[in-house]
Amino acid sequence: MRFIFFIFFLLLGNTIMAQKKILFDLSFGLLKPISNDKLKTFESNINPYVVQYYQRKKLQHPSVNILVGSAYPLTKKLSVGIKSGVYLRFKETYTTYAKKTSVFIPLQLTAQYSLFTINDKWLGVNVAAGMLFFDFTDFENYHNSLVYNASFSYPIGTKSSISIGLEKEADKVSLDVRKFNENLYKDEIFKYNLNRLFLEVSYSLIINK
Repeated sequence: MRFIFFIFFLLLGNTIMAQKKILFDLSFGLLKPISNDKLKTFESNINPYVVQYYQRKKLQHPSVNILVGSAYPLTKKLSVGIKSGVYLRFKETYTTYAKKTSVFIPLQLTAQYSLFTINDKWLGVNVAAGMLFFDFTDFENYHNSLVYNASFSYPIGTKSSISIGLEKEADKVSLDVRKFNENLYKDEIFKYNLNRLFLEVSYSLIINK
């Protein structure tokens, strides 16, 4: 992932040096949780410890994001870029029953390809990949998330468009086994990814066209 970001920033630097126009946009997205929960079992090799955990878990409420992105046209149909902003999750429960409102900071590489025209407007396919940065403890420690997004977009004006697609997030979770009983258990950190899937609808506005 670091190598991908390095290549992107190298490309962005060359673009700026060449004085080619980069478009900037502001987007507002709504992410509705979908998919079913899936449990797995972990059995420790060094502790008398067996636990069921969620490999996939649906959030209880929709979340939102506000993103600022940049895009550079490599060809007439293909552009690449980067985006960041904030993700907000509202009153979600994690390991315990405590409700948390969480703020995530995204950093994602993006690409858009124009497929074909409908009523003289291009239907585009968009992909994005990157990270959501956050850190909190709810008995288990939640620290950052991998994020992947694929969507279709269509202009609704000269400077605006709507998109609909799917987003997959994989929260990185770790559990200190000795929290259960420091006198009984040996040092062990159990780590896993908690996968989430969303239907995303967003509205984008180009801010420098």
